[in-house]
Amino acid sequence: GNTWKHLEGKGLPSGIVGRIGVSVSGGDSNRVYALIEAKDGGLYRSDDGGDTWTRINEDQRLTQRA
Repeated sequence: GNTWKHLEGKGLPSGIVGRIGVSVSGGDSNRVYALIEAKDGGLYRSDDGGDTWTRINEDQRLTQRA
């Protein structure tokens, strides 16, 4: 947590977003999860340190947990 970077990348929702929860895998620091509250929100995963993202769950009930 010494430095932070704006969460962006190919595959993330655009437009207005609410809360975002971020977690880095303990076994692979290039794997990052982001739980995003947005119109096209859900649980996203990056396997390349945040350069590209894939939505792996779009259940809107889950996004309210961010």
